[in-house]
Amino acid sequence: MALDGDTFDVELAHETLRRTNLGTLKPDSGVNLERPLAATDRMGGHIVQGHVDSTGKVMSLKPEGDSILMGFRVPKKLMPYIVEKGFIAVDGISLTVVKRGASSFTISVIPYTLDNTILKERCIGDSVNLEIDILAKYVESFLRR
Repeated sequence: MALDGDTFDVELAHETLRRTNLGTLKPDSGVNLERPLAATDRMGGHIVQGHVDSTGKVMSLKPEGDSILMGFRVPKKLMPYIVEKGFIAVDGISLTVVKRGASSFTISVIPYTLDNTILKERCIGDSVNLEIDILAKYVESFLRR
């Protein structure tokens, strides 16, 4: 793993290995690491924490102008939380959902994001880490009570 060109070792909990694709990575595989939001920073709307909920699979890669439409197959348990124009983190990258299907969703990846993240390395069939917006989980928890 690297951050700003530095490399370091990371230990993983069994829970992390169960929910993520990290156990399948090779020593030279890239991983997105982003600094957390400071309490004094402006928020842009995406509230994710870096806690992966599950994995999905890359289904499609389709050029659209300068961007790439990426489609992902998603476990059924996550689909209720995925909404068009809502938020989702894919491999640690906070993104907006363009389209939602019955068991999938699509995002549009702009050139800057492709150039500066590991999404450029993803191919059809690859496993990706998924994190849904934390607010959706809290709303569901409160409504169940």
